[in-house]
Amino acid sequence: MTERPLIEIVGLKKSFPQPDDSELSVLAGIDLTVEKNSLTTLIGPSGCGKSTFLNILTGLEAPTGGEIRFHPQGKDTVEFGYVFQAARLLPWMKVIDNVLFVHENNRPTGEIAELARRYLEIVGLKDFMDVYPHQLSGGMHQRVGIARALSLEPDILLM
Repeated sequence: MTERPLIEIVGLKKSFPQPDDSELSVLAGIDLTVEKNSLTTLIGPSGCGKSTFLNILTGLEAPTGGEIRFHPQGKDTVEFGYVFQAARLLPWMKVIDNVLFVHENNRPTGEIAELARRYLEIVGLKDFMDVYPHQLSGGMHQRVGIARALSLEPDILLM
């Protein structure tokens, strides 16, 4: 038996209504298969629909047409980690708290804190856990966002 791909996208479409009652087509019939443990890259100029595509994939935006099928291995749902273009750190929270912020209370607090520390160390921010975002460079902001997404231990990481 062949293992099904993690994601199957068939005929994905997205358009936005315009003031003159026309439609701006951003995505026009995308077909894509993403295998488990693979790396898939979307490349295109600014404004071509890459972020819209990711927003549709995660359910933040509804498609105009087409179908997305997820086939998680051994579970009912797919869990996403999302690294936004802008890190979107909360300025009143320390770095470690910005990572912890995305976690629901479905794991023991100590386990979540350990995950946060581990991923901050992986992205090279071990010594910056107790500082505030205004004390970090732009690249460090992005690495906090990456640590935050990775700490969820998602099935799919979108960046």
